[in-house]
Amino acid sequence: IDIFGGPGWGWFGAIINFKDKTDDFNNVIAQLYVRQVIDYLIDEPAIIKGVYKNAAVPAYTEVPTAPFSPYAPASAGKPAFPYNPNKAVAILQAHGWKVVPGGRTTCIKPGTASNECGAGIPAGTPIAFVWANQPESVATTGALESEVVASEAKQAAGIDITLQTKTFNFLTSNYNDQNPAAAKYTNDWGVNNYGGLFTDYYPTAEGVWNTGGGFNLGDFNDPAATALMNNSVHSGNPNAIKVEAGYIQTHLPVWFMPDGDYLLAVNTTKVASPPDGWTAMTQQQWFPQYWYVK
Repeated sequence: IDIFGGPGWGWFGAIINFKDKTDDFNNVIAQLYVRQVIDYLIDEPAIIKGVYKNAAVPAYTEVPTAPFSPYAPASAGKPAFPYNPNKAVAILQAHGWKVVPGGRTTCIKPGTASNECGAGIPAGTPIAFVWANQPESVATTGALESEVVASEAKQAAGIDITLQTKTFNFLTSNYNDQNPAAAKYTNDWGVNNYGGLFTDYYPTAEGVWNTGGGFNLGDFNDPAATALMNNSVHSGNPNAIKVEAGYIQTHLPVWFMPDGDYLLAVNTTKVASPPDGWTAMTQQQWFPQYWYVK
């Protein structure tokens, strides 16, 4: 048996629900600095080593760091907000939060000034939300990476993340702000970490994070981002997708997670192929025309 593996096209990430009103989460997470703070608490290299056993690559935007893509911005391989718990705490404190590591962080300076929590956030509001995953038996890495993030957020910055388990079908159907039938669940979830999307060769997020996009599960609504996605599809500018991906990287409609490798076990003593016939499988391509039985 030979093992072939490598990262595939697309992205994985924790989809943020911008409509969840529980604990005023919709107003809290509307603050870009809050989304950036949590990104500072996500240690992708440590997750890759501990959870994925090094069978993954870092990912910080919609275009992964591997395999190589001509559409990746220069920033794709470098985190915009590298793991730094001290900086996360300092940013919260500078915006009017009383940070209680290991406890519960709350807003103590409500208001919209630069040193206050932000619009619609009353005094005493925590940073607290539900983070939903598939069962660990189905998606081990997703559940484990979420545990790492929740633990770090609590211990370093007093952010309360409640982990929850739901089936894939439930997560994609009911924790989905674009599904009118799922409206009764809108305030039940803050993050949906069901997996991600395969965006294949031209990795625009049009239809995913544009306003009203069918796959915009968390209802991310950023007119600038929508305009950039429209340019990626309609402008004819070959660099438009790089601009889009760079903007998404810093504005965070999701918290991006590592892109796990696809591992394929092949009985090459019975089935043979030129090497490219196997390695291409990790990029969502299949070339059975190149395979033959020995």
